[in-house]
Parts: sequence; structure tokens; C-alpha cells
Amino acid sequence: MTGAGISGCRFQLKYLGGEVSGSGGTVIGTYTTSANGSFTVTGLKKGYYICEELESDSGHVIDAAPQSFYIQYALKERFAAPLPEFYQRRIIFWQDEEREFEAMVDELDLPGVEVIKLTGSNNFEVKKLLLHDDLTSDFLIYNPFSYENSKDNWLRDVELFSEEYRADYISMLMSELNVASGPAMRKTVKLYAKFLDSKERKGKLQKIGRSYETPIQFHIDVMAVLANVPGGSAQDVFISVLSHGLDEETNAPISNIKKFGNIDAFWQLVRKYTGYQYEEENPLGLFAAHVLLTALSQTMSAGVFKGLERFLSESNKAYCYSMVHEWQNREDHFALLELCRSVEQELQLPTRFDKQEIETLLTGDIFPAIHESILKRFYDEISGQVVKTDLILKTVENRRTSGWYEMFSDYYECLYHVARMQDFYQEHAGGFHIVEPKEIWKLYTEQGYQMDSNYRQFHLHFGNSLKDSNAVLEDKLKHAAEYVESLYKNWFLGGLTSCWANAVSDDLASLGYVSEIRRQRDFYTHYVRPLAGKTTRAFVIISDALRYEVAAEFSETLVRSTKGTAKLESMQAIFPSITKFGMAALLPAQRLGVYEQIIRLK
Repeated sequence: MTGAGISGCRFQLKYLGGEVSGSGGTVIGTYTTSANGSFTVTGLKKGYYICEELESDSGHVIDAAPQSFYIQYALKERFAAPLPEFYQRRIIFWQDEEREFEAMVDELDLPGVEVIKLTGSNNFEVKKLLLHDDLTSDFLIYNPFSYENSKDNWLRDVELFSEEYRADYISMLMSELNVASGPAMRKTVKLYAKFLDSKERKGKLQKIGRSYETPIQFHIDVMAVLANVPGGSAQDVFISVLSHGLDEETNAPISNIKKFGNIDAFWQLVRKYTGYQYEEENPLGLFAAHVLLTALSQTMSAGVFKGLERFLSESNKAYCYSMVHEWQNREDHFALLELCRSVEQELQLPTRFDKQEIETLLTGDIFPAIHESILKRFYDEISGQVVKTDLILKTVENRRTSGWYEMFSDYYECLYHVARMQDFYQEHAGGFHIVEPKEIWKLYTEQGYQMDSNYRQFHLHFGNSLKDSNAVLEDKLKHAAEYVESLYKNWFLGGLTSCWANAVSDDLASLGYVSEIRRQRDFYTHYVRPLAGKTTRAFVIISDALRYEVAAEFSETLVRSTKGTAKLESMQAIFPSITKFGMAALLPAQRLGVYEQIIRLK
């Protein structure tokens, strides 16, 4: 350094405003130094400015930090301002830990103000001066030191009742971003200097509207902006990162954090919240496995994870569990599904789950493979004519509120209706040996119709499952369906139909109908005529070939949806039970007959 002026250097001057504030400042102009190394700008209005070097000559290095000036004027303004209530003098501590303006202190001209530079060895002497020797003078105390522990600062008590002044760019940023002063916060803001160089990024951070007292929230908010979830939590940042894939080179949030943030700070946040410690080889893949397995360990027994302990963090289980479950419930959970499938394959989790008891698997729902392991085991058992109804019903009830249920809902509903059909079978395993028609009628209208209903529902969900089939489950469900067909067609329909035919044969032969069971011919007399002539209106809706079990479901739906009442009753159809006779039988008449292929009512 020669002290000689340098010509041809370009500077940019920005106006920040009347105080240390603004969002980057308004450019006043660009100026080039003359032969004596200076330039002059006239007509500037009162306020605060930043001068930034843009270009130097080939033999010198640009000073990258923008230099604030007009310091003397700003300090005069501060000392001339009215004193706060109950104060009789003003003490200002000029904090300059980087010693950027140390050479300027001796050049200050502040009439009526005592200027003192702290040297590290005169702190006690200065404290005595301020608190004992001189209680009336105004003081500017220049402090180029910072303390990790405030107990080491002998003047801390004086600072607390005094004012603070900073003139450097980082201090201006801290003020602009509502960051509390202090060494830790200052270090954190400096860490993100490149991030804060962008007006757009800084604007997004400001828009969050937070004040920062501790470094961690500042870290999180910067990461959130870079991960495109401004204002989000650390959890939102992690989800955004993992949603963009496990390749660091193509992961946009990670690339942004590396370029404009601080990747080490990111992995420190990851460790703090999830317990994952960074590893150079496949860090995102290992991070994903760690989060998912640690989340699963919150509810599933430790024995399941033998050999996978490196992926678990005991103290972070609750956080990981909450993070995964919130992600499962988001609309963008498809990225999580891909992660789960990737980790399942990499760590061979389906094989591990297949070795666990059903009761153990029911305690976890992080991985889709858990559902597949449960379902294929039940389907295999059903194919072998082993139907554990109680365990199946317990399982379906448990799974309906679990993660990933929507993916497997049709498979579970198939399982549920098989169990319900098996329940009826077990209750009547000896077959149907009833001789009275009205007792068979009662059995069907009170219980037997549920076999029809469960069979229909089974095939509804079976058909739905084939529209977007699961390769692990499709064939196993098809094999289980063979047992359902045998149970319904051979045992139920075959057995009950034979029992009914034998019981009603005599009545049909002699009467043409079954005695002791209300008939369709009596519909008008029993239901409509009693309402005739009254103010009550009756609506008769006729649905041809409506199955009894569908009517039962419709009745339940009406009660549930309208909070009203509905009563379901049954009548035997006219024989033969074909539409043209059945419709005529509903109308009022003494006699019903067929004359020359024309149905007549009399």
C-alpha cells in the first residue's frame, strides 16, 4: 500500500434514505476516479448512502464490501437528537467488530462529544470514567471487539442503558431484516451475503415478516426461500428437498442452497431435527431412508429393525413420524410414495415385513409394502379356505385410518366382505334344514340377504382393483375370489334355493302362492287404500327387479342421510314372477287374469 490515489476506478453510489433502511437503495449514478484517485458528487440530499467499487485497474483488487459513509454527519444527528425521558446525557457505542472504520475514528469531528477507542486493555478504565469520573459528558465509545459470552464484556451493563451505532453493510442488512444485534446473529447474516445480494431473494425473506432473535430461525427462513417454500418450517424445507429427487446434481433446492445459501448449515439443520448425519456417498438417499425408518420406529417394535440401526435416531422419532404423516396427507404425496418404494427396494423391506406377525405390521403405515404384506398373507390363507374373520375385521378397521389406505382401499374392502360372508357361513355351517316357508323367509329377510349384499360389494371392489391393479396383489386376490364364488354359489345359493323349493312346493302346486307370507296382490289394499281420502299424500315408486339387499342398503342410506325414518317390509311376488304380471298385481282389482294373452283386472 502506497497511499497514492488510483485513477480509472469505477464506483456506484446508492441512496438508502433518511435512515439505515431500504431494500438495496436507489442508484444515484456511476462515477470514475480522476488522476488523484477521487470523484465528487454534488447536490446530494440529506440521508444515508452506500458507495460500492465496481471496477479497479489491473494492478489492484476490488474491495468487495460496499462502504458506507456520511458517518460523521449521522453521528452528529444522533447526538443532536432530543434525549430520552430521564436521560441527562447520551452514550453511543459504535460497534465495529470487523474494524472497517477504525482509521476513521481519529478523524471524527464531534464538538462536545468525548470519543474513546476501546483497546482491550482500557475497558475497566473506561467503565470507571463513565460511571464515576464523568457523569455529564456525551461519549462515543468505539468498540472493535465482540464477545461470545457477554460475561466477558466488562462494559455490558453500560451498553444496555446506552445506544448502539453501526456503519457497516452487514449492520444495515441486519436492521433492514429485523435481525437482533449480537455476534451470533451477525455471523449468521454474513454467512448468507450471497443470498442477500439478490433484491428478489431478500424481498422474499422480508415478506415473511419475522424478527430474528436466534440464528436458527434465520437459517430456516433462508433455506425456505431457496427451497421455494417461503415462510415454511424446517419440515417444509426437508419435504421440498426430498420431493425433488435423490440426485444432488438435479435437485433444485439443494442446488440453490449450495449456490446462494450454505449447504453445511442445511445438513446441520437436518441433523438437529431428524438426527441424520451427513455422509458424502448418496446423502439424499440415506437421508430419505433415515427419515422413513426413524418415523416407522416410532410405532413399530425394535425387533423389526435388526440390522438397520444405522438409520434410526431414538431422540428424533416423533419429529420424523410427524413429518412423514403430514406429507402423506398432502396433495403432493406422490413424491413421498416414490421415496418409499425406492427405500423399500434398496433395503429389501418387503422381505423383512413378510416375516413379521400381522399384529406387528398393524403398528406401522409408513411404507406401502406393509399393506401389501398384510393383504397377500390373508389372500393366500383364503385361497387355502382359511378365513380368520376376527383378525380380518380387526385389520380392516385398523387400516382404514392408516397412511396409504386409499391406494389399497378396494383390496381391504374385498377382504372385509369375504370375512362377513364367512361369518354367515360359520353361523349356518350345518346347512339349511328348515321346513316352514315363513321361517326361511324370515331367515333371508333378517340375515341371508347380507350374503347377497357382501357378494355384490366384493365384486364391486374387485372390479375397481383391476382398473389400477397392484402387481403384488392382483393374482392373489383372483385366487381368493375363487373361494368367494364357491362359498356364494355352491353353498349359499345352492343350499338355500334347494331348501326353499322343497318347503314351498306343496303351496305352489295347490294355491299358486305361499301361504302365511304377505302377497304382492295385497299391496294396494294394505298400503295405498288406507291413505285414500286423507290429506296425506302417498308416492309409489316402482323399481323393476330391485333386489331385497339393495332395498335394505337404500333404506339404511335414507335414514343416515336424511336423519329421518324408514321401514323395510317384504312381500312375495306373484307367480310366475315376471314383469308384466308383477306390475298389474300392484293395481287395485278383485281379480287378475289372462285372457287371450291380455292381462285384465276386474
